[in-house]
Amino acid sequence: MGIKCGVFALVIAAIAGCSGNPPRPTEAMTRAQTSIEQADQAEARRFDPANLDSAKEKLSHAKTAADKGDVRTANRLAEQAELDADLAAARGRSASAAKAADEVRASTETLRAEIVHQTSK
Repeated sequence: MGIKCGVFALVIAAIAGCSGNPPRPTEAMTRAQTSIEQADQAEARRFDPANLDSAKEKLSHAKTAADKGDVRTANRLAEQAELDADLAAARGRSASAAKAADEVRASTETLRAEIVHQTSK
């Protein structure tokens, strides 16, 4: 009976050890933080502040969830934060490219007008 109780105690201890909290989702949170930093560099604050703010808020909630041991929620929120930041960055880059294209277009029109003016003399 003593051996059975000892084996039973070991099995229970092993099960309890396996059911502990999964590791903190640092990889997902690191990716989200990196995406937020890239969005900041892509002028997302200027062109898509709503998604950038959403990403920052979700990452903050992910950190809170991770601190409470809710790894599933923390991972989900970190992944959502990363996606929001990626969208904000893409919109920032797109708006910057559109602005640059407009400036090139305006310069081209100015040059064209100068050429027409000089050839009509």
